[in-house]
Amino acid sequence: MPYLIMDGMNEKGLAVSVLKLDGKPTHQRTGKTQITTTAALRLMLDKAANVDEALALLEKYDMNSSMETANFHFLLSDADGKNVVLEYTIDDMTVIDTNYVANHYLAPKMHGLGHAYDRFAVLDSAVKFKKSIFTPFEAMSLLSLVSQPETEEATSMTQWSVVYNLHDLTAQVAIRRNYDKLFNFTLADLSGKAKI
Repeated sequence: MPYLIMDGMNEKGLAVSVLKLDGKPTHQRTGKTQITTTAALRLMLDKAANVDEALALLEKYDMNSSMETANFHFLLSDADGKNVVLEYTIDDMTVIDTNYVANHYLAPKMHGLGHAYDRFAVLDSAVKFKKSIFTPFEAMSLLSLVSQPETEEATSMTQWSVVYNLHDLTAQVAIRRNYDKLFNFTLADLSGKAKI
């Protein structure tokens, strides 16, 4: 299970999320050590203190999609306020300076391949209106607003929504669009006593 994560935050205040994309899965073959999407998440959370360190780590690897039918991009944020979306665009690692994303490519060379343009438009309007400053309640409300209802394809619905506080090292989680029942988590303090 430690290598089957899709979202997380570490004790340095680095948060990483992965979102599914349509299109050809990434399978880089440049001679570097191979890594999968889920192992990359684990690597970043275990070894990086911030976005720049996470990107430097991933530059050492050839990325391989963890699914044979889809690709993924990453949203990375750190306690210093740096946010990027990382996409594997054909054979390149492309970094886009932004703090929000949906399920389509942002890199120009991918021509917007994917879906969720309506949800992205709502995110875009809200983030610009609020100047990227949200209370935890407002952030979760926005995630609720752009969540995807369940359809025949299980992967098309919102599985979870998370609001991280990268300074307090807390997370608030809604599972399967149940925004009336939120789970709150805090990383263990330095004494090793868990605060969950």
